[in-house]
Amino acid sequence: MIWFPNLDFVLSTWAKRRRERADTNLLEDLSVMPSAALRADQIDRLSVADVEASDEFDAMLAHLELDTKSAPLSPATRVDLFLHCLECDNRRACKSWLTCSHDRFGYRRFCPNAALFERLLCIRKWQTAVSAALL
Repeated sequence: MIWFPNLDFVLSTWAKRRRERADTNLLEDLSVMPSAALRADQIDRLSVADVEASDEFDAMLAHLELDTKSAPLSPATRVDLFLHCLECDNRRACKSWLTCSHDRFGYRRFCPNAALFERLLCIRKWQTAVSAALL
């Protein structure tokens, strides 16, 4: 396997930015995402990634309460969502929505991850309901 030096930088910088955001419950330990768990296309895309987009991505996850310490996303899902965010052309709409989001579901209009976010939110809602029923 060819190793991309920028991959370590992107993942470590992303993890560091998450740790620095004290206001969030996001999973900080991205070391649970070893390169062996990533697909070749994910490694290729991460190797040229601009880690600056991780701020919006992590803010979106925090806003939707996804990838929390109590309910982490799988590494492959997290990276797929992150890569969609990196390649998004709607960063201005995203930043605006995150800054003054009066409409909880407004991201559906511009976010390339909206459909997967909806599925993940439905799964979490279902898991919560099942857990409550078992108590």
